[in-house]
Amino acid sequence: MLEVVDIRLVWNAVRPGVEQIHANLPWVDWRPEDIYAACTNGDSALITKQGVDASEAFMIVRMDVNQRTGEKILFIWLAWCPDETGAAEIYLELDQLAMGNGCSAIEFITGEKKLVEFADQFGFRKVMYEVRKDLPGPTAPGQ
Repeated sequence: MLEVVDIRLVWNAVRPGVEQIHANLPWVDWRPEDIYAACTNGDSALITKQGVDASEAFMIVRMDVNQRTGEKILFIWLAWCPDETGAAEIYLELDQLAMGNGCSAIEFITGEKKLVEFADQFGFRKVMYEVRKDLPGPTAPGQ
């Protein structure tokens, strides 16, 4: 069973996973502290599987609303589970969580083609490609 956990109670356990995800994303536009702040102010939530230590598997999710259509979407901001079977264990519960909150879809963004292919078995489909060209010159503030 999935449960919402107060990030303040488990931050020391989940922070290493958040930091590893942050370090592995080339396009990152957030800091680990942003995750903590979003969860403590109620914009996002830390979800774990009941009975599983938060350091072993967690998700940070938020409810997004498409400004054009009004569609409500459960957005998986981060997911941490070194065990590849983690998604198979919770995907139906995640669907129920989303539907129970009035969402018509679940979305996530990844730079890993392997993850997109893996997610296909759970009903996810690729909806776009994002491409980027970095230009020479000064970096963005805070980089």
